[in-house]
This record gives sequence, structure tokens and C-alpha cells, in this order.
Amino acid sequence: MRATFSPTRSAQMFSLGLLVLLSACAGNVQYRTDYAPCQDVDPENSCANSALQVALSPNQRDEVDYLLGFVEFDDQGQLFDRNQFQQLEDRLILEAQTHNLIMVAFVHGWKHNARPGDENIRQFRKILAKLAEAEKKLSPQPRKVVGIYLGWRGLSFHLGPLANLTFWDRKKTAHKIGHGGAIEVFARLEGIRNVEHKLDEGTQGRPTRFVIVGHSFGGALVHSALSQVLMERFIDIEGKATSPREFSDLVVLINPAFEAMQYATLKAMADDRTYFAGQKPILAVLTSEADQATKIAFPVGRAFSTFWEKERDQAQESANRTAIGHYAPFQTHYLDWMPWPEATTEAEVNVQAESIRRTLAEATAEWEAQQNISFPGSELRHLSQTHHLNPYLNIYVNKKIIQGHNAIYADRLVEFLRHFILLSLDSTRSGK
Repeated sequence: MRATFSPTRSAQMFSLGLLVLLSACAGNVQYRTDYAPCQDVDPENSCANSALQVALSPNQRDEVDYLLGFVEFDDQGQLFDRNQFQQLEDRLILEAQTHNLIMVAFVHGWKHNARPGDENIRQFRKILAKLAEAEKKLSPQPRKVVGIYLGWRGLSFHLGPLANLTFWDRKKTAHKIGHGGAIEVFARLEGIRNVEHKLDEGTQGRPTRFVIVGHSFGGALVHSALSQVLMERFIDIEGKATSPREFSDLVVLINPAFEAMQYATLKAMADDRTYFAGQKPILAVLTSEADQATKIAFPVGRAFSTFWEKERDQAQESANRTAIGHYAPFQTHYLDWMPWPEATTEAEVNVQAESIRRTLAEATAEWEAQQNISFPGSELRHLSQTHHLNPYLNIYVNKKIIQGHNAIYADRLVEFLRHFILLSLDSTRSGK
């Protein structure tokens, strides 16, 4: 007998399917709703809903290791609650009255959010702890390390591979946040950095610094927020013998998911300029040659979304569909895998003060001498496609250093970023 479905049965099946889909959606919700500072040796587990966390040193439990604040955005690109960021900003202003700071803002990518237990948050804590360790070894008056985790609905769907269908929607949302609330947050954080930098002029102190890091669609979000500002500041200079004005102290984009065409204007401006001694990096894009998400999936997604667009030639079409890191004409450097120095293993990377100072001194000299730059476990090689002191770096990374789209916390990459950030922050730029 042939099976038949009544209208009632069909409606029930449709309703059940709809319920399954709705249950798989990640809500457009705020996760960090407790604004009172939470202080603990293990804030990851004890401060799950806290928007401001004070991590204490495991060795000296009365000593602050680092601060971590959360700033969350909704799907329309606005701050979920302005008071959340206001509480963080007030705390940073208070901290800056007695301590110089290293502020690191991190923007997660696709399929992540600010939910307690997110792997990006756990790994970000490790980066902050390593920076704090290096600061304590480098100076008797170390700067206080502050992490700012910018959370958004990068994860909007839980049904395994079907979550890949959110590519276009999440990319659009990332750009919307970049053009919306994110630029305000970045500008206000830079304001803290600028005020304290001026207070430190003429002293022997190490001034407050501010670094912005974005991953995947988080890199697209950061670029959307800052690209126009960077171009404006590039032009707003006092003569050709001064450095272009940076935003913050350094912007780092890791496996960013936006098309090379969006970077084309800044790239052309940077290539037209001559740079002088003292110029340090302003922007660094790092993309793994093993990143299949931006190497294969991204251009497929762009092919659909740009189907009706008209490009003037094949090069422009390629730039419009290829992620910035994989677009060979825009690449400036290659980060190659190298053995650990001496007999050091990956689990025993040397973090002693003298080793860090020596590496930073050598890296600074190599940068100024326009040579390849050695870091623990890696070497940064110039591809001779632009001026050696061009502060806008588009770095293609050996697949053994970053083994995939989300493998952004491997030891060699962490060591490179730690030394590269310190090199960029603690060297004097011309025109300062």
C-alpha cells in the first residue's frame, strides 16, 4: 500500500524540522553579564560569567598576572550593553594611573563567541600569561598585561558541517560590527594608550602600548574597522621623512578571511612610499599555506557572492575572490620553520630574560639592516616585492608553523608573535 501523508502529518513533520533547526541556532545573546571584577588564580573556571577578570599568579597568589575584559556585540554591530565596556574602560583608566600597560585586544573568528569554555578564550589566556611572564623578566617595573576579548556571534549554528552554510551571513556580520561598534571600542582604547604615552615622554619608563589581533572573520572585522583610518593616517604626515601614523601600536591579522581587493588601496599607497631608519611594523597579516578555509572555501564562497560583479581584468577578479594572505602579488614576507635554538624542545622554549633581550636586540638590528629576521623556531624572510622597511607586512607562513585555519596557538607561532610584538612595541619610531 502506498504511504500517504495527511496535511496534519505534514504540518507536524515541518514543525519538528523547524524545532530542530531552531534548537541548533546559537542565540544572539550576551554571555558576560556580571560586571563586578572577579579575582582568582583560575578565573576560567571560577569567573564564568564575569566581564572583568583578574588572573592571579599561580606562584604568588597575591600578585596579579594579567587582566582580562570582555566586550560583546550583537548581530547589528552594536555593543550589547554599553555599561559592559564602560566598566572595563573605567578600570583601565584607573590602572593606567599607577601602571604602564600592554593592552592586547583579540577578536575571534568564525564559529566562536564569548561563551564560557570557548577554546579561543582559553588559548588567549595562555598568550596573556606568556606576555606577563616576559614583561616580569625584562623589567624590574613590568607593565601590566591587559587582554580585551571582543566577542560576537561568530558561531550561529551548531549542526556540524551545516554550520559552513553560515559563511556569507557571518562574513557580513563581521564587516557590520567593524563598521559599527568595534571602531568606537578601538578608538577609546587607543585614547587610553595615547594619554599615558604622553605622560611618559621624557621618562625612563616603558610606555603603555596597545596591540589589536584578529583571526579569520575577526580579521575581517578588524580590517573593516581600521582600513579607512589607516589610509587617512598614512596621508596625514608631516613631510616624507616621518613615519606613517599607525593606529594603536601594532595590528596583527591571523588567517584573515577577507578578499585582497579590500586591501588594494592601502597596498598601493604603501608601495609608493620610501621608508627611513626607525620605521617599525604597523600592520602584519599572517596566513598559513595550509589554511584550507581561506585558500579553498573562501574563494568558492566569494565566487557565488560576486557572480554579478564586474571586474576590469583577470587580476582584479582574482583579487576580489582570493583571501588577502593567499594572493601572491600582495605577499611581502615568508615565515619559515626553523629548529629551536640550541637543544630547546617545543615544550621547553627559553623564556629567560637574557634570551629574550638578545633575540629582540638581534631582531631589531636585522630589521633595520633589511635582513632576514631570526626568531625562536622561525625566520622571517623578505620576498623583495616591496621596500624592506614597509611597515605593512603580508606574511605567508610555513604550514609546519600554522597547520590549519584554527591552529593559531602552536608554540612557534606564539613565540614569533611574542617577540614580534615586543620588537614593534619597544623600538622607537622616527617622528615620535
